[in-house]
Amino acid sequence: MAQPYLEIYFQTSSGRVGKKLPLVGKSITLGRHQDNVLALNDDLASRFHAVVEPHHKSSATGSAKTSYRLRDLGSRNGTLCNREKIEQVDLKHGDVFSVGAVVFRYIDPSMVAKPKPAPSASLDDTAIAPQSVGRAHHGTSGDCGASGGGDDDPYAAIPLEGDDDEDDASRGASGGNGRSGAGRGNDDGEDPFAAVLIEDEGGNDYGLSGLDDQPTDPIERLRELIATTHATNRTPVIEENALSLISARGTTVHEATGRGEKGDSSETLRLIRLLLIACIHTRATDLHLEPKSSQYIIRLRVDGSMIEAVELTREQGVQLASLVKVVADIDISQKSVIQEGHFTSAVPGRRIDYRVSFTPAMHGQKMVLRVLDLANAPQHTSDLDLPDWMNATLRRVSKQDAGMVLVCGPTGSGKTTTLYALLRDIDVNVRNVITIEDPVEYHIENVTQIPIDEKQGNTFHTLLRSCLRQDPDVILLDEIRDQETAQTAMQAAMTGHLVLSTTHAKDTLGAVFRLLDLGVEPYLVASALNIVIAQRLIRLLCPHCKVSKVPTPGQTMKLGQSVEGVSKIYVPGSCSRCLGTGFLGRRAVFELLQATDDLRDVIIKQPTLQTMREAVKMTMFRSLQQSGYRHVLDGTTSIDEIERVTGME
Repeated sequence: MAQPYLEIYFQTSSGRVGKKLPLVGKSITLGRHQDNVLALNDDLASRFHAVVEPHHKSSATGSAKTSYRLRDLGSRNGTLCNREKIEQVDLKHGDVFSVGAVVFRYIDPSMVAKPKPAPSASLDDTAIAPQSVGRAHHGTSGDCGASGGGDDDPYAAIPLEGDDDEDDASRGASGGNGRSGAGRGNDDGEDPFAAVLIEDEGGNDYGLSGLDDQPTDPIERLRELIATTHATNRTPVIEENALSLISARGTTVHEATGRGEKGDSSETLRLIRLLLIACIHTRATDLHLEPKSSQYIIRLRVDGSMIEAVELTREQGVQLASLVKVVADIDISQKSVIQEGHFTSAVPGRRIDYRVSFTPAMHGQKMVLRVLDLANAPQHTSDLDLPDWMNATLRRVSKQDAGMVLVCGPTGSGKTTTLYALLRDIDVNVRNVITIEDPVEYHIENVTQIPIDEKQGNTFHTLLRSCLRQDPDVILLDEIRDQETAQTAMQAAMTGHLVLSTTHAKDTLGAVFRLLDLGVEPYLVASALNIVIAQRLIRLLCPHCKVSKVPTPGQTMKLGQSVEGVSKIYVPGSCSRCLGTGFLGRRAVFELLQATDDLRDVIIKQPTLQTMREAVKMTMFRSLQQSGYRHVLDGTTSIDEIERVTGME
């Protein structure tokens, strides 16, 4: 009896190639690591991505039959089967699944009659060796079909042989759901999928040689990453030598050599320049240089998720860390202590600041660069995508002479960005604005910005008391951490100052309890507090590969009455433009609580969560999750993403 097998499709320099991998009752692990049975040279795949494994089940006659299931191994980008992310699924004949950008089709010969030979192309019957498969080409066109969205054929991007009419017929026969199924074919009884396969004309043994179209040189890999992603943010590619490095002391350490000029830059200097340019094009907020036992790995935090960018040798990693230390004015001789610094880069039309942190780890110092790119941050409250009533409320409060605006949320939720946007809406030419920050991230013209320095005794509380003698109209306090700071800030809000600050709390109602828990008197909280904002950053679905689906009854219940008339929602796919994550860009969702008289009465007494919810029931209050579902209905994000960032209510 013929054994099931996998058809594998990947891109080589000669074109798209189809190969056959027999399944002989053993598990086939798929991923980038060489320990996998099938190693994929594809940066969109995880190191250990998925496994195709046998399992036994009884047939209708009572005999045991070996079937196969596909199981995801906790991959970062997920495994798509017939366009849907799966954790585990029993494979059926014709099922199409993708790991990274490599496409597979499961074939069970017992379920379909043997097709006639294709007239112009056929599947390469030479079994592929279980070692490595070439990666699919990452570009703005010709993306791997199985990761596409909409109702397109998942193999539409694979070139077909024959004339145009035959190609169209083949695409139509293959079905829009990515599964050919038993008995499907064209009018001649041929399997339309057979015409998709392209044999290699170069005579290479793809099973043994390992088709690595992706360059192994880190500089070339970074150049490819930049070329792949620059079209997404619609900005021209920044030339490698157009980036200057400016030290912590403000002196230009490495001058840009000009467009098109190669200069005599060292490999390490080219590497750091390309890494910083890659951060710009991918909108990365952090760059991690992580030492391992035999190499260094560089990962970028893009839209809140970690993406592996490139691997370096030990020598390259050490030299890169040393160069960053020199630019950031950090002692290069120290390797077993915590070190911090900062530097700046300049590209045509913009400057970008970086905060540097070195921490000793098992195999060396780990380096993290915090990218402070003002071009990626909203500048005003109108850029925050707030509902109209929220935007009008914030603009009205920003013109007040006294009161407090408190923003809450976890680290990395964009609290400071929201306060900066609110601060820019204040006329700093007629009002005295002072900020107390730890540290100062972005410079704002005509604003007095004071950094925290606890070694010198300059804490939030001491600086706040000092600033009150500086005749301020508006005070931005980076964070309320203790009772003294909270009480002083509240008193300032009641005595003719507009105070903007943040605190760590789950939501707006939790922020009120947080202030009370710090020991602030209830009457002080009730009198000083004007507005509390809670926020989270949600990832937006990639418009190029998001996949539509009909909401389940459970999802319909979660979305509530607003889902009426909505026949489909969207889930993430995977393509090169979003680096295989299925998401492209982020947006904040907000929860805004106004301190009404009813709410103040509840706060002065012994408040409970239930009594506070009753007090805001008749207002326009909308929870974080309800605000997030608005974006689900707009098709800009998924239900799973909203539940990930807001939790279960």
